[in-house]
Amino acid sequence: LKTLKQDSCLGLRRTPSSCGACGDTHRRRRRSDERNYENNNGARRAQRWTLRPEERRRCVLGGAVPRLLAEFAVALRPCALIADEADVTGKSSRSESLARQLEAGKHYSVDSVAQLLSENEDDIDAFVVKAAVTQLRLNLRNPQEALAVFARTTALGVEQSTLSYNAAIAACASLGDVGKAFELFDDLQLRGLEPDIYTYNTMISACEKDGQLEKVCELFDDLQLRGLEPGIYTYNKMISSARAGQLDKAFELFGDLQQRGLKPDVFTYTAMISACDGGQWEKAFELFAELQQRDLEPDVNVYNAMMSVCIKGRQGDKGIELFKEAERRKLEATKKDIRIPFDEDALLVNNHNACALLAPLRERDEKRGRCFRV
Repeated sequence: LKTLKQDSCLGLRRTPSSCGACGDTHRRRRRSDERNYENNNGARRAQRWTLRPEERRRCVLGGAVPRLLAEFAVALRPCALIADEADVTGKSSRSESLARQLEAGKHYSVDSVAQLLSENEDDIDAFVVKAAVTQLRLNLRNPQEALAVFARTTALGVEQSTLSYNAAIAACASLGDVGKAFELFDDLQLRGLEPDIYTYNTMISACEKDGQLEKVCELFDDLQLRGLEPGIYTYNKMISSARAGQLDKAFELFGDLQQRGLKPDVFTYTAMISACDGGQWEKAFELFAELQQRDLEPDVNVYNAMMSVCIKGRQGDKGIELFKEAERRKLEATKKDIRIPFDEDALLVNNHNACALLAPLRERDEKRGRCFRV
């Protein structure tokens, strides 16, 4: 409006200048109703200038009105942008509210999640998809439906983000579907999105569960080429993928993480001890001692890994000592937790050690009045 008032000769002018429409300098006269008034700064004379009737007609015919209309349209353009922005902001707030509902776990069944998404299709964005897929995978234990939701929302035209892809890849890892995980990983990059460290951690976890050490190493090299820094979780999964017989690779990774300034945790030592499950029980006991020297508290997973190493290394007596130590620490160890090799060949070799290790379990359960079966 300020621009209109300054540029147009139809407005009120305080200083004589050429007309914005026709370029002429018009004579101005004072209005008959001009008056004097006083304010806090003292007396001032208010002067308002208008055009003579014949000059007004000449300016209108010369194009002042079309110019004013064009300038008025330009002046209104920000208003239209503000309105559009308000619509986007409104949709964003509704989507954010929808994502919060899903993250809060207010929907306790697959059907309720599906109903919520169908009733709010216009407000679904990548954050809502990520929250829905995570809710279905973690809380409702239904990774299959989580992948179905991701596929349906993608078909609806939702622009997925790296976060929503990460959630879908994690669902593939829960299902053990490494092939589908790599399909999503490739699709993510084809859409111009950049995988982050969580993407690589999830992919490494999926490959680790499937025992694909080569794929794990390829992903590890790729994330470093992208300039991403692997954390302790990444190294733990890398070491976990080094199965029995690959102890050298596990120790190489164990040394590398410490060179990067990372501190091994209980999960790191559990993975390292599990890598010794090929008969290297001496190395396992060295790692167990080192864990305690670092003031780390061994949990039931550490003891299970150690007892499994003792069985395969024919060290039943040491396994019984570890079991009693775990009981003294009030750690619950059940038959399911102890990973005894129940295949036929292993039982022929380790039958005595397995039975010796299960004997304390039998005594404990009999005291509790439970029926123990081998």
